[in-house]
Amino acid sequence: MLSELGMKMAAWLRDKGRAMPERGITKEMLLTIGPPIWSASYRHETDDLAAHQRLMWALRDAFLGGDDIAGAFLATLEVPVEQLATLGSGLWCDQGFPQITLGHKYAASLMATKIAPSVLPYIEAPWRCFHLDIPAGLLQIEHEQLGKAVDVKGALVMRMKHVDGSLRWGYLAYTDSSLSLHRFGMRAEKLMTIGESEEVPFGERLTDLDSRCAELLARLIFGVCMAYTEKGNVTPPKERNPSEKKRKSDLPTCRTYILGKDKVVSDCREAVRDYLHGRKSRSPSVQTLVAGHWKSQAWGEHASKRKIIWIQPYWRGPEDAPIAANVRVVRE
Repeated sequence: MLSELGMKMAAWLRDKGRAMPERGITKEMLLTIGPPIWSASYRHETDDLAAHQRLMWALRDAFLGGDDIAGAFLATLEVPVEQLATLGSGLWCDQGFPQITLGHKYAASLMATKIAPSVLPYIEAPWRCFHLDIPAGLLQIEHEQLGKAVDVKGALVMRMKHVDGSLRWGYLAYTDSSLSLHRFGMRAEKLMTIGESEEVPFGERLTDLDSRCAELLARLIFGVCMAYTEKGNVTPPKERNPSEKKRKSDLPTCRTYILGKDKVVSDCREAVRDYLHGRKSRSPSVQTLVAGHWKSQAWGEHASKRKIIWIQPYWRGPEDAPIAANVRVVRE
């Protein structure tokens, strides 16, 4: 295991050292190091803190045994984003490499949906760690070294144990560059905002674009988690053909779930981009966008039960114009 771990780490460190700042973390890297990290951590432990400690011991022992790559990798774990990438890849492997994909309009609709504080306690992740593919061109963060905004390609979403024993939210959102946006150990209500005084060790200065991206990404993550619970809204992975013996890649196979079978009422992509980049919404001649929202609704005998429903974003025009709103129950 240690020799395999050393080779995987060497490949990762070598790739990260090339073409900086144009190259950073990728989904392929997370898939590459996932199995050996899992083998040294979550294979033996279900507790996150214990798994992390076991991994550190394995790396230390390998380094003391003469493995310089293990020593270099151990040093990188002092950087928060490397910790998330490493532990996250191991936990992702432990969960079976699930990933969720969705279309541009569906993703934008979830980003344009407000989440009331009363809804937050009901949000549960479908897995303790999963990968979320971000549709191209929807989310961006500022790269000061490159002097431009770069697209967020995907996010590794995690629910890990905090030192107080509670499960906290975290994610690692990566781009095609060395830049990434990450949050860790957050309660749901804190995940959507980045305070001006928030410490960002080993990171670039946070911009208004970064803060808006963090808010929209959290809305997307929570929206995906809640929409995933609706029956019939998810297309599961295709069963592998037993006659297909030859693997097409050396990388582990992701279990891909496609979210969003229902037709999205309104196209919110432009509104999302306007908000992301701080532009004032264009003055519409006919309609204005009303933000969607999640709400808790009483039901059952004496209204003793609660269910979460999604009011999709919709375009509202003059008083005599029809309102295209769609109500969807996502949890009972």
